[in-house]
Amino acid sequence: MGLLENYAKRVTRDVIIKYNVVPIAVYLHGSRLYKIHNDNSDYEFIIIFVESPKNCFRVDRAPKLYISNTEIGEEIDYSGFEVTRFTRDLLKTNPTLIEITSEKPVWYLQNKFEILERIINICLLFINLKALAKHYLGMTLTFCKNFSKGQNQKSHHIIRCLYNTLYIVFFKEKPLIQSIKTVEAIHSASNKELPSWLNKETSLAELLRRKRITIDKCNAIREFLLENLKERIDKLDIKIARPNESIIRELNKLIHQLHV
Repeated sequence: MGLLENYAKRVTRDVIIKYNVVPIAVYLHGSRLYKIHNDNSDYEFIIIFVESPKNCFRVDRAPKLYISNTEIGEEIDYSGFEVTRFTRDLLKTNPTLIEITSEKPVWYLQNKFEILERIINICLLFINLKALAKHYLGMTLTFCKNFSKGQNQKSHHIIRCLYNTLYIVFFKEKPLIQSIKTVEAIHSASNKELPSWLNKETSLAELLRRKRITIDKCNAIREFLLENLKERIDKLDIKIARPNESIIRELNKLIHQLHV
């Protein structure tokens, strides 16, 4: 068993003891998921759980059950979603859940994961790409604002969200989970116009070295977002599919099966 799998099992044991819930799957999250971590990076996980076999909720009546950041020692922290809330939030284009479900979980309950996977595949049919692009644009602006206030904002947060925004605008698809591949894909598309200061080598260096970017570049990113990308996102011609009653019934049926 590798270190990652061992840590995931520690998370499942911890969540059972502390919260008395049934874990279904443990997903990697954060810089190690995006492949921009360093040796000192924490191991971040998100756990999907069933509260109790007796408490089976519906997607349209999802509870507010959520496990906030919980630490195990100095290296591991996790948060968690009750499976009905997880389904509802994924159906509503929750960016974090879209990101973590791009990869297989590090650990999962053998007899339940197939059902969870069917839930995920259904929910991903209804991603609102325009909303997702607006999220990443908003996060980039927030990080730039924090930087301008003198907060110790590392460059990889800004660059990752900026390129995720660009990826959706250029390709009309959800971004690649590995940030480096997202950067490379955008710069490989020669027909896409990018400002001269946004080059592949510098962007990759800023992702991997986690240095503070210059105030001039931060201002340039903010200006580029507000004067160029914001308008392009608003004009994106992307059809948005919405789940009908039969889809909701199917999801509720699958959720019920996870509680059996």
